[in-house]
Amino acid sequence: MLTRLLILLTLWMGSLTVSAQDADSINKAAQHPEFIHVYLVTIGPGNDAVSAYGHAAIRLQCESKQLDYCFSFNMSDTGLAPLKFVAGTAKAGFQAVPTDRFVEQYRQEGRAVSEYQLNLLPLEEQQLWRLLDEEIVKGAYWKYDFITVNCTSMCVWIVQRALTGERLFCRNMPPALSRPYKELLHEISAHSPWMELFFNIRLFSRRNDIGTPDAKMVPDVLAAVWSDSQIEDSAGNQRPMIVGSRTICQQKVALTSPLVTPCMAGWMVVVVVLAAGGMLWHKRKRNV
Repeated sequence: MLTRLLILLTLWMGSLTVSAQDADSINKAAQHPEFIHVYLVTIGPGNDAVSAYGHAAIRLQCESKQLDYCFSFNMSDTGLAPLKFVAGTAKAGFQAVPTDRFVEQYRQEGRAVSEYQLNLLPLEEQQLWRLLDEEIVKGAYWKYDFITVNCTSMCVWIVQRALTGERLFCRNMPPALSRPYKELLHEISAHSPWMELFFNIRLFSRRNDIGTPDAKMVPDVLAAVWSDSQIEDSAGNQRPMIVGSRTICQQKVALTSPLVTPCMAGWMVVVVVLAAGGMLWHKRKRNV
């Protein structure tokens, strides 16, 4: 199916030799605003470490060619991926999955799925599809860094690359995105204190860095930012980034806080150490 996708898209872009009549027909169709629809897709959080902050993807749909795929940035699917994630050596790249299958996996997990239609120009939509295809061909060559190279930041990166001589800006950037990483982590980790601790350890010397807003967004924050963003062309004309949204699946899985938080675990260690020290002191005192 992916091969079919790549072949059809190559035909659209005129990279293969086709008859002049067919090429002209395809080019005319591709200029129509309804030829390709582009969406930001956000997935609600889950209770495991990898899904604690949700997921994001770009959906590309061409109804006339019966093409509908979600492109998401994921770690390479190997048995050592979890260990490499902890060690900070995991590789990642874009993957394309048919939208119905992509949505169904999260529906079964009970996680919310929402989509936001992007207001791109036809040439930008074609460019975005071309760029995503190129990323898929390259495979998992990115070094996965949850803080700067993740599913959300890569959605921002690829869409901004597709903008042709235009800029994307948000009028009211959420205050959390201008704070240090440690404060942002605390705000988005209310239900996952262990993940907050893990990433604070991973950040270490970067905990107090401000970073850039594009690299600090989780999926829900990105959806809110783009919903309040404008695209401005070289002449100063502006249009909204998002022109529509809908909820595909409701969040059904309940987010549960761990029974033992890092703070509780720390106090438990202190109590155990003090108790052990007290027992050792009494034992030595009796032996004197």
